[in-house]
Amino acid sequence: MCPINDHGDAKFTNFHVSPTTGPRKTKFILDCSFVTKNGTGTGMLTLTLIYPNKQSAATDFLLEAQKPGSYIERIPIDVIEPNCDPSRGLCDDWPVGTYNVTAEICNGECGSHHPHSATYDIGKASFTVTK
Repeated sequence: MCPINDHGDAKFTNFHVSPTTGPRKTKFILDCSFVTKNGTGTGMLTLTLIYPNKQSAATDFLLEAQKPGSYIERIPIDVIEPNCDPSRGLCDDWPVGTYNVTAEICNGECGSHHPHSATYDIGKASFTVTK
């Protein structure tokens, strides 16, 4: 059973994308480091990416319960199709434009109304893909 901490907390201390602009094939890094004063319960980090064409994609990461302290979380964002082989045809590169990233760090499940679930913090950032 996962530990429950209804008095937990977490705040993003460093939420940004680096670099903020880059050509296709750039590996962008999302820094969503956080600090907790009371520790956290088992929860999740939910990332939502809004593309320039307004389509979206989301992914969830499990976050194990943490003791009070600072935690570094860096997530790579590769803007090239992972199985791309130009010698076998066209690759589906990411569209040029600005991408908006939203992250929620939560106790339990983000967006849930179940007991022991709550949003600790929300971070927003953006990056731009050029040709």
